[in-house]
Amino acid sequence: MGIWQLLSKMPHATCQTFWILRFQPFRSCSSRWDTERSMSGNGILGRPSSRTPGLEPYGFDVARWIDCQEGGRNLWNDAERPVAARELVDATIEELKQVKDRPFYCQLWFNDPHARLAPSEEQMAPFRRQVPEGFTSPFMVYAATVIEMDRQIGRLLNMLDELGLAENTLVIFSSDNGPEDIDVGNASWSAYGSSGPLRGRKRSLYEGGIRVPFIVRWPAVTPGGLVNNDTVICGVDFLPTLCELSGVALPDDVKTKCRGESMAQAIRGDKSVQRQKPLFWEWRFRIFNHPWNSSPILAVREGAYKLLFNPDGSRVELYEIPQDPGEYNNLAGQKPEIVKRLMEKGLDWQKTLPARTIKRQVVRTTPGQLSRKALRSRRQTGDRHLVRGWLHECLSTTGRRSHDEKGLVTR
Repeated sequence: MGIWQLLSKMPHATCQTFWILRFQPFRSCSSRWDTERSMSGNGILGRPSSRTPGLEPYGFDVARWIDCQEGGRNLWNDAERPVAARELVDATIEELKQVKDRPFYCQLWFNDPHARLAPSEEQMAPFRRQVPEGFTSPFMVYAATVIEMDRQIGRLLNMLDELGLAENTLVIFSSDNGPEDIDVGNASWSAYGSSGPLRGRKRSLYEGGIRVPFIVRWPAVTPGGLVNNDTVICGVDFLPTLCELSGVALPDDVKTKCRGESMAQAIRGDKSVQRQKPLFWEWRFRIFNHPWNSSPILAVREGAYKLLFNPDGSRVELYEIPQDPGEYNNLAGQKPEIVKRLMEKGLDWQKTLPARTIKRQVVRTTPGQLSRKALRSRRQTGDRHLVRGWLHECLSTTGRRSHDEKGLVTR
């Protein structure tokens, strides 16, 4: 049962839900992604089947731009990318005007700044700096894309004001992961995003890969200008949080299965809220770029501590996140009791996941077993990513069991 279906049980109200681009508003409105991706375990809602034009089986009343396609147009195409954010906001505004007199739930998912980015020359012009004409820089491409998305979000918020909805509409702005890496082929000209002082990027289970913005606007309830650096909130908390804020009780079977908890008080402005349930992550696939960003496969966060480790017990890393958000000081050797407790919880949780192959490209050879001639041949054929990926994995595997107490890879 989804958020939109539970919220339709709001007392004295008929909730409408809609999804624009990737997910959904309460008239239910939604868009993006297909069933293959949904079933592949990426956690993305898609069409129930090729025979179903919308997302009614999921409880949505309206679904727009599913998989970024509508009316013969595809917003993933390079030629459409400069206007993608505008088109999605236009569709959202169109639906909001239809439901402004009743409760609604809307999820608007932009495809920006997901690769591949292709802003227009006009959008990039303010960010050219000293880049020669005929060339672009990752900064130009990324900045132009993010600024355009920001501009369109501003249009949407202004429309809430014009429709008289702003005061009592909860708006949540967030993301799904840290910044993309420039080593990824379709982002090699655009991956300028920064994780700041945090270790890791997209795909990494270090904080730079999983910590994202969480901005709330609810003028009638949430104090303006408040900054909460203490409460840990995760996507699994959305269901119980939004239900509590809407006055909807979670059914017992949903309570049993839900791994999240209500953070309604934090949304209301209480900075003292501390989560009670642990959080879990798993990433079974390749992590790009520097070995420093390459995290173990599993991560568990409980209270102040975060444990990262491989299922076979290798690469055990423990960090006290409030004191060490950059994850430099590995405390595993100093706090074995915490390591043991969190590792047991992480392994128990992993057993509940669908069985799938771990697809990390772990190289079993040592650097001396791949000749210079072979490396030279790969460079000459343009296979730079393969060479870099091979070196990356060699460093990762040779340093895997030689992390010192500060978490630094020793070679």
